[in-house]
Amino acid sequence: MIKKSLQYLSEALSNYVEIDQMCQEICTKLENGDYEEEVEFIEALEEEEASYLETVLQNEINYAKNAQDDIRVENLEVIYQVLI
Repeated sequence: MIKKSLQYLSEALSNYVEIDQMCQEICTKLENGDYEEEVEFIEALEEEEASYLETVLQNEINYAKNAQDDIRVENLEVIYQVLI
């Protein structure tokens, strides 16, 4: 079963998938993988994908903070911490 934090990540990435090929590749990897833990997903990323994801997560975390969506912030930060 996919972790809640990965579900939040999938939702965040959906904002970029139509405009960015790299995002499409990451989403495909996330959807096709059977990741039970965040670290499993992060370890499956190529270096370029991880770098891209770091930027997206920074933007999405800042957006969630501005929207005062603490649950989203918490879940996205879990992935960000594993990433860095």
